[in-house]
Amino acid sequence: METFVSRWIGKLEERARVVFEVVTLPEVTGTHCDVADAVAKGFGQKTIGFNWEMLDSEGGFQGPRTALGTIAGALEADMEYPKQTWLGADDAAACAQDFLALFNTPRTILSNRLEGLWNPISDARIEWAFVGFDGAHAALLLLARD
Repeated sequence: METFVSRWIGKLEERARVVFEVVTLPEVTGTHCDVADAVAKGFGQKTIGFNWEMLDSEGGFQGPRTALGTIAGALEADMEYPKQTWLGADDAAACAQDFLALFNTPRTILSNRLEGLWNPISDARIEWAFVGFDGAHAALLLLARD
């Protein structure tokens, strides 16, 4: 976690309000969406139920719904002004890889963007959130513009 924080949080905060924490996996019975909601709620965010999209945590950068491709795509360009670069392609890809590396396999990665629709977990004007978890830990990465 310390590597992810030292390498990326400052860069992410240049264009977004960032909520990022890694915690012990909450004891939740139910689906992956229930776990994601418990993690979000634990950090004072809203729950969105079945509006979490599960991403392919083992896929590469290409293909539908891959965690690496989705996270990198979210970070490459500014979320509000997509013609402006945020991290750029190389850094966005490295940040996505570092986020996934926080978790042992098997791991689950979810996004609050389901089939192109945005399902907010905060009161921000615009946001993108990712929840990841493995058998022991969970994390929320919320990038928001207020």
